[in-house]
Amino acid sequence: MSMVEQPSYVPVSDAAEQLDLSDRQVRYLCEQGQLGSKMGKHWVITKSELEEFKKTPRRGPGRPPNSTL
Repeated sequence: MSMVEQPSYVPVSDAAEQLDLSDRQVRYLCEQGQLGSKMGKHWVITKSELEEFKKTPRRGPGRPPNSTL
């Protein structure tokens, strides 16, 4: 019998700390389908998903710059 490796999960609070975001912001990213998935009432984020998300460029806080047309 072979053992299947189970993914390692990161709590929302730990993901928020690593991404320098609030717990609510991480849950919002999950709700938008950008990170993690829902399991029952809880959001689950795998370590590999978190590492991939860290690599994606994100703009800083605040309003986006005005584009001049």
